[in-house]
Amino acid sequence: MHPFYELTAPATGDSVSFSVARWPSSTAHWVGRDAEGRPAILLEVDASGFGDAPPVALRNLRIDHAVEVKVQHADVGTVAGRMTVVRCLSNSEQLTKYFLDIADRLVSRLGDVPTPADILSAVRHLQALFLPMRQPAAITVQGLWAELLVIAESRSPKRMLRCWRVTDTDRYDFNDGQLRLEVKSCSTSLRAHIFSQRQMELVPSAQTMVASLLIEETAAGTSLEALYERVLAFGQLCGQDERVQVAVARLLGESRAAAMSSCYDQELAMASLRFYKQEDLPRLPGPIPDAIDSIQFRILMDRVPHVLSKEMVALGGLFESSVPSA
Repeated sequence: MHPFYELTAPATGDSVSFSVARWPSSTAHWVGRDAEGRPAILLEVDASGFGDAPPVALRNLRIDHAVEVKVQHADVGTVAGRMTVVRCLSNSEQLTKYFLDIADRLVSRLGDVPTPADILSAVRHLQALFLPMRQPAAITVQGLWAELLVIAESRSPKRMLRCWRVTDTDRYDFNDGQLRLEVKSCSTSLRAHIFSQRQMELVPSAQTMVASLLIEETAAGTSLEALYERVLAFGQLCGQDERVQVAVARLLGESRAAAMSSCYDQELAMASLRFYKQEDLPRLPGPIPDAIDSIQFRILMDRVPHVLSKEMVALGGLFESSVPSA
């Protein structure tokens, strides 16, 4: 159990008092519980190195640099000192867990003697994770689950991560220069996917494939959180973990806390995986009039020839990497 859950709120009810325990991965920093029972990170710092660095105030996160606080520890009693305080502003069980998971990685990466520059960099990363919680989701939970599954089950998760979308406005889910891969999923037995006109445009000198999966929600399935943790572990091996964290935060937006418990049938999804060439998909004849802003297609994929896994392997690069591992 995380030491935060063993702490009780401080006896004094002011905003600068915390009951604390040493962070599991550190001998210098503290995990705290404030007067309202919410979690916090308390980083021992050299106050002179922060100048007039402003506080950060978001819906679920507040960060104050080099502030005077009182910490209550079971062994040493109450001690005052200047610290950078990062606190979660929610009592939600899901957000508390999310905050503590991020904090564990942050404190471990900072080490026991971080510089002010190290801490300010970590703060920017935290902002990037919590700021999207004020925005609507840019993807469905099912859609993100499908993308993470393709990464986790691929022959080369590291390569897939390097090619994974940078923003939610990217045209393709995976882009490796001349090779692109779009992941589509549907929750019915009829394999039918929606494509935008932009996704249907053939790019000269580039080749695009579509990975199609049938997805079924089930309480006994694999959760989005479990897939996220698997992909995050691959990300740590290739220095992409912070990018994975930020990408998922941006894509899920305000739905993140609730979305992570969503579960889908992984075996069914993997058994249903098919690959299709973009040029084999049906499209409207002739150019689209300039006055038409956007068009979407619903394509019945079972009426389109699919590409065998061995053909994907033969194509190499991103396409070979996306094929499930044996």
